[in-house]
Amino acid sequence: MNRTFLAIEQIASPIRGHRKQRLTLIGLGLNRIGRVVERSDTPEIRGMIAKVRHLVRVVRLATELEKLADAVRALYREPIMAGIKRGDALWAQFEEAVEACRKDPKGDDRALTERINELAVAKLLIDDPTVTGPITYEPELPDGRRIDFVVDRGNDNLYIEVKTVRPRTADTDDAWRKFVDRSRHYPENVNFLVEKEWIGGAIYGNVFASRAHFKDYALEFESRLAARRPRRAVRVV
Repeated sequence: MNRTFLAIEQIASPIRGHRKQRLTLIGLGLNRIGRVVERSDTPEIRGMIAKVRHLVRVVRLATELEKLADAVRALYREPIMAGIKRGDALWAQFEEAVEACRKDPKGDDRALTERINELAVAKLLIDDPTVTGPITYEPELPDGRRIDFVVDRGNDNLYIEVKTVRPRTADTDDAWRKFVDRSRHYPENVNFLVEKEWIGGAIYGNVFASRAHFKDYALEFESRLAARRPRRAVRVV
């Protein structure tokens, strides 16, 4: 997420200028004084700005990360803080993930993606008219573990776990060999259609890894649900 964007404002009219200046403004997306547009920070865009520098000004320089973070804040912050118990903890994790990506733009952004997915699910719960009880983020279980969201429905609870699966299998000969080996064990009525020349090994590897991860997540989630349920005392006569 290291791409940058320029916010460009038109500050003067090109009426008495050369026709090429008007065309350059149009190319930038500007057509009146006070209009602001955002464009990718490229040599071509900077060259266009230089041609009409007396007619425009750059009012803001933003990274792709900042644009994403601003959009997430506008969409999710207010409802999350108001509608989710411990919503402040969820929001703090999002801001920490943003800061980690800001410090290392070329690093892994998986944590940021996970936080945004949790925010999206939280908003769905808030907006769902059938969800009428309190929604809590990561209440602690008796064994110290947590579940992402718990909705108190009075007689019972609704438990929601959010998982982000994004495997990154490399397109290698070894990945293709794994596909060939595993495909021999498929039933006759099952076929996974990929081609080696069209990153087939990577595609299959990602699908296989995703299914395996979800299986592990489901089993682990069931163990947490079991820990959440209170044990009933058994009377022995």
